Amino acid sequence: MDDWQFDCCGEPFGIGSVVSWRIGPASSDFLAGMLGPGTGVTVDAFEDHHIGLPEVTPCTRGTVLGIQGAYRRYVRRGKGDPTLYPASDSGVLVPLRRAKRFQEDRDDLRFLGYVVRLSVPDSWPGHRTGNRRRRRRTG
Repeated sequence: MDDWQFDCCGEPFGIGSVVSWRIGPASSDFLAGMLGPGTGVTVDAFEDHHIGLPEVTPCTRGTVLGIQGAYRRYVRRGKGDPTLYPASDSGVLVPLRRAKRFQEDRDDLRFLGYVVRLSVPDSWPGHRTGNRRRRRRTG
């Protein structure tokens, strides 16, 4: 789940929480592009409030099994360049017990959002294992 969407519209939750979210299919390539290929995480669904799911998308109810904070380092490319650029392969996932609005950065790592392991009923479209990882998409 993207930090900006969660900060705007998200409700804090923790491991064991029962949640109801609008989720849709996602590509793990998107997360690998943000964090780098070394994280070893796959994502098959994302939660959305603003950028992609139709308003008629039904909510999916499930239990939160795990939460990871996604972080990445940003660097300047040259002396005097005020722009920060994503540093290659600098993404890390940090285990957390709770998700909250306005999660803090960690030293020089910027918070990007949450990767959540969610247990859902077998009736969810695209269901494979009963456990879904989800995140919000940016951009």
